[in-house]
Amino acid sequence: MDFFRAASALLSEIERQNPGLLDQIGVVDFNPVVFQTLKGRGIHVTYGDISNVDTLVHAGVGKAEIIILSVPDSLLKGANNEKLVRHVRSLNTAAKIISTADVLSDVRTSTPPEPTM
Repeated sequence: MDFFRAASALLSEIERQNPGLLDQIGVVDFNPVVFQTLKGRGIHVTYGDISNVDTLVHAGVGKAEIIILSVPDSLLKGANNEKLVRHVRSLNTAAKIISTADVLSDVRTSTPPEPTM
């Protein structure tokens, strides 16, 4: 997840309610101040651009169960949440993805493919 306001509030709530979950959370952010702050709090953080597939691979998106894309399109440069969801889905077909949308008409629901045995 890129660490924006909603993600910050969610992480703070998890720290307060169930700090044991923090070991299972990873954050991706390209802001050096946010990176150092999170690192200082003991949060696993990867420095990088969430629109870069290599960054997502390095951050472990392929193994994540839940992925939250919290930065609105209006603040993304050269990308949008629809594109990010496609990148994430190409790396992880099973994860639950929660993404920000600027307007309701941008929202499309999809279900992951059924696992094959």
